[in-house]
Amino acid sequence: MPYRHVELYRWADHVDDEHLNRVAEAFDGLGNRVPGVRSVTHGIDIGLSGGGYDYLVVIDVDSVLAWRALRDHPAYVLLVEELFTGHVVDRVDGQFRVERASSGLGEIDMDELSDDELMAQARRAAQASMDALMAEPDDII
Repeated sequence: MPYRHVELYRWADHVDDEHLNRVAEAFDGLGNRVPGVRSVTHGIDIGLSGGGYDYLVVIDVDSVLAWRALRDHPAYVLLVEELFTGHVVDRVDGQFRVERASSGLGEIDMDELSDDELMAQARRAAQASMDALMAEPDDII
């Protein structure tokens, strides 16, 4: 069963483009170095919703054991120590089991729906996902 690890960061004022390039390079090479890592996706927040974090990371792994291997892998530990420690003012992370990659919206022609209809479908899909999640046993990890 695959799992997804999500990290969100707010940078300190001194972080510049050169530092962000080093972060990107480190994450680009991470997936190839850690067994069980399916993908590493990361980038600078583009600010569409406002008030968000500065940098976002999504890492898909094969299992909880693979996530733990990632967390403890020397390449990841070094990345955190060198590129995040002292450069981050706020961080949040979480992990969840990936049941399906579908948006829950099915085949939707976005041009055929009004914003209100699309929002209603998104709310129904989110509620269905929440209902399925709440039905899971507490000891999945």
